[in-house]
Amino acid sequence: LLLIGQQSSATTMVTYASLARKHGLSASAQEWLARVHTIPSVPLADCHKKLKEQIKVHLLPPASQQDLLAGLDVIEGVNMRILSKKEKSTDCDSALIPLL
Repeated sequence: LLLIGQQSSATTMVTYASLARKHGLSASAQEWLARVHTIPSVPLADCHKKLKEQIKVHLLPPASQQDLLAGLDVIEGVNMRILSKKEKSTDCDSALIPLL
């Protein structure tokens, strides 16, 4: 039962971050994403959603050179061995399409 509560908390935090990003509130989105680290055991699916959201936050217009580099640092810091093939392709597509 405790794990269900932790999963719901992580999902809610990522959802709030997504809403903040969509409203152009990158600082608020980053704050919500940072709160996910306070949960002792976050499910892998929520970690994947958090990573995608974190990359999207760094690509918000007007993205500075520093923001773009921070987004690339997030991508480089991902342990790709823990992600499925579908998750790997989704991360690359969602991160690179805005740059093209």
